[in-house]
Amino acid sequence: MNKYIIIFSFFFFLFSCTENTVEPGRPINDYIEFILTEPSDVTISIYDQLNMFVITLIDNDYYESGTYILYWDAVDENGEYVASGVYYANVITNEYEKTIEIILIK
Repeated sequence: MNKYIIIFSFFFFLFSCTENTVEPGRPINDYIEFILTEPSDVTISIYDQLNMFVITLIDNDYYESGTYILYWDAVDENGEYVASGVYYANVITNEYEKTIEIILIK
């Protein structure tokens, strides 16, 4: 059985994440939690170490302020599981942009 551990190495007032374990081929039990302090359009996309696009998790969707749960099951836009390594989540809101490092361990 393969296991993925996703580690988000940042915390800031607009967006926060939790450590996650994802097992390919099984229902997702773990999550990324993010918190918005004010309403905003949100885009979150994942890129690999070479800055190649992997997948968009949220595409310019409007969110009220609050806490939200976001799932990423370590797959790319074609539904293929990605390899272990370092990935980057680019978080864009109306007033803020931040790149978050993700360490994916298989």
